[in-house]
Amino acid sequence: GDRSYYFTRRSILIKLANTTGPLTALVLFAMWGDEWTLQDCAHVMMVGQCMIVPSTILLCFLSDDHIATEPIIEALMLEDTEQQSDDEEEQWIEESNTPTNLRTRDSTSLFVSNNLAKTNRNTALRRQGRGNEEAIEQGSSTPSSPQNHDRGGNQNTATEFDQRLVGCIPSHRTVPILVAMSDVCSGLGAGMSSRYFPIFFVENLNLSPVMVQLLYIVSPLCQAVLMHQGQQLSKAGGWGRCRVAATLRWFGIMCMILMILSYTTFGMPVWVIAMLYILRTSFMNSTQALTKSVLMDNVPKRERGKWSALESVNMFSWSGSAALGGILVGYEGIIFNFCITTCIQLMATIPLVLLSQKDQEQEGTIAIRGGANNNGAATTMSQTVTATTVSVDRSET
Repeated sequence: GDRSYYFTRRSILIKLANTTGPLTALVLFAMWGDEWTLQDCAHVMMVGQCMIVPSTILLCFLSDDHIATEPIIEALMLEDTEQQSDDEEEQWIEESNTPTNLRTRDSTSLFVSNNLAKTNRNTALRRQGRGNEEAIEQGSSTPSSPQNHDRGGNQNTATEFDQRLVGCIPSHRTVPILVAMSDVCSGLGAGMSSRYFPIFFVENLNLSPVMVQLLYIVSPLCQAVLMHQGQQLSKAGGWGRCRVAATLRWFGIMCMILMILSYTTFGMPVWVIAMLYILRTSFMNSTQALTKSVLMDNVPKRERGKWSALESVNMFSWSGSAALGGILVGYEGIIFNFCITTCIQLMATIPLVLLSQKDQEQEGTIAIRGGANNNGAATTMSQTVTATTVSVDRSET
């Protein structure tokens, strides 16, 4: 649901912060002559290590004791609702002239307060994605229609079939496992080539240090823009997060292929190859927030820490796949390594394609539930106001 919004904002902030390092390196290389020398590179690395120290110190002051848990958040929302209802009640009491009106409006305000509390509680649960957790944890234990139960109240064979394994994967684990497979496979492919792009820029394209740092500044900015647009498209456009993520990765793969062909076959200018690299990197790295939100929406709350640990696996796989990429570079060259990376990342989109229809249906269900809750709350409020008016009129009569 709304989890993709917050994950996207977090990823955008990280990408914007990632431009600080290349921007500092660009200034330093420009001051020192814009040449690839061992001494200048060592000085830039030393400055980068010094910039890490303040952020490391800030981490020492972080504590989980100050985190607002979900019960606290719900209690604060209920407190605000109760305060609002109390204010309305006091206003109605001041406007009332007869004891009958006081009793009628007091009882009505209590009813309105309860309805507001329920509406805010449902909104909080929907925003936190707990509706999906309850559906995952309960599975098919909650009946959805009379057809799923016999006269004794037991579930029929169709519900039991939903609990069976789909091949070797449990049915309720299909979405998180496929999303995790896609992310890990894409990480393996990215690790094979990401460490060798600077070598490609220096040895094959003969780019200066300032130009290389400029590429690493523009790329995160483009990634932030595509992250925002992808999240908007998945929600407002109705495409679904998996379909948008797969489409963005396909564009990145196409840019990678064009970059390889532009260098090896077409003989395009260096600036064209550099632009294709920026587009390729931007498209491929703009889907983390979408896939992670799908993953977290489809696992129980108590297991989110385990699934979040896959990010550590991805970081570890980057080191291992970088070693594999080094073997391929030594065997056939850097362009061959880029071709293998493209094939692996293309295969990584297959799980997202398989989940695109299911994710789109899930997004539609969440939207319908949200509209139904809002309409239900509005209908309840209108009925309450109507009943209040009738009761007051009768009491005054």
